[in-house]
Amino acid sequence: MRRLVLVLLILLLASAEAAAQPAPRRPAALRPEQIFRAIYPTAPGSLDPHGPPDPAAWPVIMACYNRLVTMTNGTAKPEPSLAQTIRVSPDGLKYTFTLYEGLTFADGTVVNADAVFFSFDRLMSSPVGRQFFPHLQRFEPVGPYSFRLILSRPWPPFLASLALPQASIVSPGLGQRHPSYLDTRTLGSGNYTVYDWKDGTIGLQQRPELPARHKVGFAMFHYEPDAQKRYEKMAAYDAHLTIAPQLPPQGMPPQYQTLSVPGFSVRFLALNTARPYTRMQTTRRAMSFIVQNAFREHSGRLDGPFPPGLFFDAPRRADPPELGATDPLTQAAVIIRDAGPPQTPLNLIIRAGDDSLARDAAAVIAALSPYGFQINLLTLDGAKLRQVMETGDYDLYLGSRAVDIPSADMWLGRFLDPAATVDGNPALFRDRQAGQLIVDINGLVGQPGDGPQELAALDRDRAIKVAALADIARTEAPYVFLYQLESSMVVDERLANSAARPHPMWPDIWPLDNLDLSPFVTRSGVNPTGRRPDPPAPAPAATRAESPATVPAPAAPQFPIPAAPTVAAPAAPAPSPATQTAPPVRLEGEDPAPAFDEFLGDVM
Repeated sequence: MRRLVLVLLILLLASAEAAAQPAPRRPAALRPEQIFRAIYPTAPGSLDPHGPPDPAAWPVIMACYNRLVTMTNGTAKPEPSLAQTIRVSPDGLKYTFTLYEGLTFADGTVVNADAVFFSFDRLMSSPVGRQFFPHLQRFEPVGPYSFRLILSRPWPPFLASLALPQASIVSPGLGQRHPSYLDTRTLGSGNYTVYDWKDGTIGLQQRPELPARHKVGFAMFHYEPDAQKRYEKMAAYDAHLTIAPQLPPQGMPPQYQTLSVPGFSVRFLALNTARPYTRMQTTRRAMSFIVQNAFREHSGRLDGPFPPGLFFDAPRRADPPELGATDPLTQAAVIIRDAGPPQTPLNLIIRAGDDSLARDAAAVIAALSPYGFQINLLTLDGAKLRQVMETGDYDLYLGSRAVDIPSADMWLGRFLDPAATVDGNPALFRDRQAGQLIVDINGLVGQPGDGPQELAALDRDRAIKVAALADIARTEAPYVFLYQLESSMVVDERLANSAARPHPMWPDIWPLDNLDLSPFVTRSGVNPTGRRPDPPAPAPAATRAESPATVPAPAAPQFPIPAAPTVAAPAAPAPSPATQTAPPVRLEGEDPAPAFDEFLGDVM
């Protein structure tokens, strides 16, 4: 009886203490200027940075993960990011990194050398790693926060390639989670992390435990394949950005406008150097003068083979240096008068289904026709286009190319390398000097004992040889580099008037860390639409919830580890978020963020 009385007394005291606690306050909303909204045409297939390349996932990946290096100031120049210092050995084979201390992943795991090894072991066990880092041989620990990446051969683009989304560093805590965890979640050391993904929307929250506070506390990425519905959702959500192929329709709010952002991708015309007329260097040059003149008013017109920023301070010339003050069109007319126009029509091939290619092809034909050229335009689907290109049965090929790895020598070498296939060298260009320059550039590595001055001299020598390769591209004219491609998007004045711009490698991705949307606040409330949202449909549990913890992670093939002392094991990762209350998003002077459902807004 005494025990029963004691239990009742304890229960009564507990009830009284609970009654004394204030009722939980409903979370207040973030201010509208703290929420960034973008509407994209395609949803990601997976958010795993080490999975098959998926550009639709890159806005999420670039915000939620860090990499050892980054590219800044709109160029492809690599600079340290997670790495505090980077040292390259004189032979170009060993890259020694020292990490900043005190950084953590979103699950609380420390960012150290072991964590980087886990990430590269996972990366190099996948086809993506072998594709983007073909010469990365092994990882060599040096200390708790330092390590070396060892290459099998010198590869100058290696450092720049470490800034790609595929080189994102993932927390070792992933090993304790379900194998498909990164399909819908993130586990990086970036400033943001996935809050939830449902109803065609991914929400990113700023990591509340980080000391730095950014003006964008929450980002919403909506996905809508239909262009018209993207506009409708943009107006309904008061969104900042949508990727759209045309001007905003009538009826859109007046603050929206079209913005074109240049990237590293280019439009080019290849002149098949194995065909009778375009085999002659003089006629190729004449054709290049004529065609380039036709695009002189085009936005993003190129003055050489490099899109701005890819080769940092490369000399830019519109014409071969020996032309001097001679008018290119006058020079072209003289060449064609002496050589004569082609006796038979030239075949110009393009890929089917691209209206901009068709327009540019019409401009090429219109430019050459007054000089006596007859051109047959062949619009081919993928399989037929590939067959024709492999047989070399064409005179001109009009296409586009994006930068896979941000390296000027690899970019130009792919166009001019005599050993490249038609995928890389559609002009079928064969030049001994160009081939030797490509070999020399790849072989520019130091010797044991070289110091900073010797290594700096190697960099200067490499730049000189890349510029010489660019001059061959101009004087031999196997290609006409027409213009820099742009990504068209509809933005409101908050972005258009912002100093922030996306990087040319990823023109659709805006840097959330640097966005300041505060000067253009016009609304307030729980969500930026000004209306209460409808309750969202429940998300399928199989794709939105983590599987039971009893599911073991698969054993991945090991990235080769040399016989070297191991560093201390990383701190044990924090418990899975599946067993914790989701941490609130807090900014200075703000209450916790509202539930994700309240951010969704009305779906039209």
